[in-house]
Amino acid sequence: MGQEIQPRAPGAVSPRADPSWPAVAGTTMRLWLDRHYRRRAGRQRLVLVISALVAMVVGAGVTRAFTQRDQSPPARPGVTAPSPDALQAAMADRQQAAAWIAREVAPNVVVACDPEMCAALQQSGFPRSSGASSAPA
Repeated sequence: MGQEIQPRAPGAVSPRADPSWPAVAGTTMRLWLDRHYRRRAGRQRLVLVISALVAMVVGAGVTRAFTQRDQSPPARPGVTAPSPDALQAAMADRQQAAAWIAREVAPNVVVACDPEMCAALQQSGFPRSSGASSAPA
């Protein structure tokens, strides 16, 4: 506080010389690297650790879902078995789709289907592929 700043007279040499350009460039690069990479490395490690933890939790959940002792699906309230009318409607829709495919799709095209749909396609006149099988999946 007791020291006052005095203006320099033109042409006066300061007691401390200005740093050289290579020193300024080196210091600038060091500070830039510190700011952009060394601080970010800590964040990258944190993101890596959090990602690993999330992956372990997801893996544990998937493992638990596939290895539960009770293999029966949980009862869902409000869900009932399909009615005979719904089953008949589904069968009619399947027959309509099979008829459309037999009419509109070229016979040399491979069509993937479940066993019920494959049977409906064959009944509609769509040829069965030579390498196709209708075994249940």
